[in-house]
Amino acid sequence: LRAFGTKSFAEAVQPAIELADGFPLDEMRATSIERSVKFLAQWPASRRVYLPNGRVPQPGDIFRQPDLARTLRAMTAVEKKALASGASRAQAIDAVRDYFYRGEIARKIDEFSKANGGLLRYEDMAAFRVEPEDAVSTTFHGYTVYKPGFWSQGPAMIETLNILEGYDLGAMRLNSADYIHTLVEALKLAYADRDTYYGDPKFVSSPAERLLSREYGAERRKQIGVQASLDFRPGDVEPNPPQHPYYSHIDRYPIDDATRAKDTTCVDAIDKDGVAFSSTPSGAW
Repeated sequence: LRAFGTKSFAEAVQPAIELADGFPLDEMRATSIERSVKFLAQWPASRRVYLPNGRVPQPGDIFRQPDLARTLRAMTAVEKKALASGASRAQAIDAVRDYFYRGEIARKIDEFSKANGGLLRYEDMAAFRVEPEDAVSTTFHGYTVYKPGFWSQGPAMIETLNILEGYDLGAMRLNSADYIHTLVEALKLAYADRDTYYGDPKFVSSPAERLLSREYGAERRKQIGVQASLDFRPGDVEPNPPQHPYYSHIDRYPIDDATRAKDTTCVDAIDKDGVAFSSTPSGAW
């Protein structure tokens, strides 16, 4: 927002404040909360938000998040105060950022994390800085496709496209058995590499050049057979790849149903200048 946007923080966050004040819950979110009761019930703070009055909210109920609304309004108040004192737009946004990462909010997060056995600390918040980076990319049938780096699962899509480059997908009927089988098997291979080789670039050196090369995609393509695979199959990328015995078979996945994510969301916005923002838990830009 500071470097590429034009709006104030208050303008950008106003729709979020309105939603936090209350909105009619849709069926999908009500169902999501219902499926997560076992997990949410472990945390009193989560129960208060997602199970108001001790029950699962129903579609059409007005869902309110007053703590979130109060936090966002406090952040806009910081910006307003900074602007009133003569700060520029960028300086006012910096003040909001410092309030969140170095001020009262960061201290409350630190306190909550300590009280609940979490690992996040005030020092982690205060030291955090967004670091712009180059995207990873490939070309696929004349299109250039960009994704975020190895701190996300974005490169898995690049690898998947490199695997699929050798197929004539256009000749397959959309969503036919062959089409779905081919795409799913390519994704399985790419995700196995994700789980094995990806990590925070500050701590992990991912073999990016090999993972995203067309030659490697061609090697992985040979592993797709006519029968669906249930095995966890990371590629031959390094001499001694990390081992994940729990992932050796789909039936051994070590996360129970209460804590397993059911889906993800992605909302993309591109302005007239070509600036893109992708809001997704696993691959935000």
